[in-house]
Amino acid sequence: MPDNSAEFIGDIPRHYDTGLGPNIFVDFADRLTSAACDGRSTHAIELAAGTGIVSRKLRDGLPPETALLVTDLNPPGFYKVPFHYGNPEEVRRDLKAAGWQDVKHETMRLTKKIVDPEAFARGLVYGNPLIDEIRNREGVDPEAVATAVLDALNATFGPSDMTMPLEATMFTCTAT
Repeated sequence: MPDNSAEFIGDIPRHYDTGLGPNIFVDFADRLTSAACDGRSTHAIELAAGTGIVSRKLRDGLPPETALLVTDLNPPGFYKVPFHYGNPEEVRRDLKAAGWQDVKHETMRLTKKIVDPEAFARGLVYGNPLIDEIRNREGVDPEAVATAVLDALNATFGPSDMTMPLEATMFTCTAT
């Protein structure tokens, strides 16, 4: 069976855009693009474009003369559980070793209201390439997993006016 573990194909983008994007990424995308567009950059690069939430905001927010390169560097296996690249000092070291300068990071925290918990639960299950791992496990029904995720969200954050804490780390750096 082919390894599609890093491919956003089939229904994955739709579930990502309706379940994950509005609940996790849009607010961070606003903060990221605000930081990226708050300067005199002549070139900008986005390395984890996913379905393009930040890409669209960058295109709309950067001056027209700014060159924008958009890519997604997820190699096969990136979405194998567990995945994480969250130690800021490790990321800073890697960026500096790759030749980036003025490397800084900021941890952004917010509390997010989940307007549609069912869409969010379905997005968590169906909105990323991990759905392939669920489907490849015999006897595991993705719908049952989505229901269990929704039940866990309700138990953790409450069934009404659901809010959850979110955290992301933004890195800024320059190249010569």
